[in-house]
Amino acid sequence: MEVALTNSQSISVLSVSGKLESILDLTKKGSLSEFLKIISTFKLSPQLRKEAKRLKIEDPQIVGTENLLIKTFMDPNWRAFPQVVDVPANSQIFGQIIRSAQLCGVLYGSKFNDAKCLALFPKNFKDTSSFIKLDDEVPDTKILNHIDSSNWNEIDS
Repeated sequence: MEVALTNSQSISVLSVSGKLESILDLTKKGSLSEFLKIISTFKLSPQLRKEAKRLKIEDPQIVGTENLLIKTFMDPNWRAFPQVVDVPANSQIFGQIIRSAQLCGVLYGSKFNDAKCLALFPKNFKDTSSFIKLDDEVPDTKILNHIDSSNWNEIDS
């Protein structure tokens, strides 16, 4: 879920603080090494290769490096391939894996600049001491100013 803190036509800058028990930091080298070991054992089916040829798209490959894997997550055209073949994008699948692993969030580099971005999975705050809170006044009364294990279910996460 995306929490829009204000009208989409305007910009808000708000201070946010909190504590997160478990996040995956994709900005650190080596953070995906164990994941890469697992996916390196995957095999692509002949049917998949045949379908790629029929669609006249590049022969599919298993990602073998951390840099290439992150590049697939940050692809600015991430919607194109999923629309053609009706499958989720790599970033969507990876987000589901992170959420299923009960991590509270993932830290990653912005695709626009050198800033860092943090995607949170408030559902995974349940039974943890993780929390986030807005330090500034809430721009809309419908927005929670504090999310933790007691109220994570009040938002659609």
